[in-house]
Amino acid sequence: MLSLTACPDNSGKSRFTGKTLKHILFFFLLLTQICFAQWYQQNSGTTKNLNAVHFVDANNGCAVGDSGTIIHTTNAGVSWETQTSGTTNGLSDIQFIDANTGWAVGSSGIILKTTNGGAEWVLQAIGDSLILNAICFINDSIGWVVGWSHNGSIGYIPIILKTANGGINWIFQLAPSGWPINDVYFIDANIGFIAGGMECGDGGDGVILKTTNGGDIWVEQTAQSSICWYGISFSDEQNGIIVGNRRAALAGAGIIFRTTDGGINWLLAFEEPMAGANDIAINSVTFLDFSHAWAVEGPPSYYPAPGKILFSSDAGINWFSQGEFQNSLQSVCFSNSSTGWVVGQSGIILQTTNGGVTFTDNELPKPTDFILEQNYPNPFNPSTTIKFQIPEQSFVTIKVYDVLGNEIATLVNEYKPAGTYEVEFNTSSINHIPSSGIYFYQLKAGS
Repeated sequence: MLSLTACPDNSGKSRFTGKTLKHILFFFLLLTQICFAQWYQQNSGTTKNLNAVHFVDANNGCAVGDSGTIIHTTNAGVSWETQTSGTTNGLSDIQFIDANTGWAVGSSGIILKTTNGGAEWVLQAIGDSLILNAICFINDSIGWVVGWSHNGSIGYIPIILKTANGGINWIFQLAPSGWPINDVYFIDANIGFIAGGMECGDGGDGVILKTTNGGDIWVEQTAQSSICWYGISFSDEQNGIIVGNRRAALAGAGIIFRTTDGGINWLLAFEEPMAGANDIAINSVTFLDFSHAWAVEGPPSYYPAPGKILFSSDAGINWFSQGEFQNSLQSVCFSNSSTGWVVGQSGIILQTTNGGVTFTDNELPKPTDFILEQNYPNPFNPSTTIKFQIPEQSFVTIKVYDVLGNEIATLVNEYKPAGTYEVEFNTSSINHIPSSGIYFYQLKAGS
């Protein structure tokens, strides 16, 4: 067994007040928060199920749903107007890059584009056999659409389409997996991620793909058994959150995983079992910045079960409920850390202007010290988790050393905002580490 050791002060924890931060500790202070939700229902003007919502700024947004439904607002959702989509096919996703230019996708290979804020939608159809689930544009030219099709003899065929001219032409890209694709997220023109898998009850493994060359080559990341991934979002190249549904030990459980190394490793952050006889899935996530993330849940399909809004203020490590609602919830979008919208079953639209949370007098205090927790478990084999907190945005480095002072591994080496974090140290990929021994870890932050 391996052991990470610590040299705490008399208080049992390390506090860093000097210019060089080099300490290890046993004790970590956990803080709790008391809050209540601040989400208000808006009048969507439709009873159709809404599948996706997107706001380009705090005022201009659209939502799409069943039977070709598109609704649009220019006043933050105070009023919504129905737009003519020109189709009765279900629409799955929508994105605008500015107040005028946007795209919507759906069943039967439907791709719609507008250049005048939705006053007119132009059809860019691909093929009747395609089910298109999600869309991601990084500018007015370059974008991707993902989904699936089905061939009786072959089975499910993943669909990835790319355009470099605003959707005039779409090119198929090759996916190394045979499962449907449900979501796509690009950080820039080169780095992107895909989430997919089968619907609950249909078996199969979850699919996470990554590209570093604009989709010319997609590489499969860590597989998860009996999972369907529905949504994925990144705050930067390294930090991401993926959500979905697991059918394993807990049937129909909604799950959230997160990564801090660009998808090399994915760690379980949250799991919620099914409610009664209904499966629970976490359907959508937005990772707005280094800290704030929201996710929404409900049945994978529109079964009569309540939806829930989940919130994390520490980059996805811990999740809190911002309330349950009568309708299943399908999509969440924030224009900034305060203003966001959620849509779902029977035309429900919810809005918040304070991040969804009002804190009481027991508000969660911001960290006031640099604190490094003793790893757990300890001893360990082959992996252990280290928690730490920083009181201000800093460039953070965490390294592991042997008893001779030789560097073994670098666990963190990046800017992070004030907050509480955890990182995994896994020795299985480090060949030169012996089967037993004592090691030290060190936190450096800022100056």
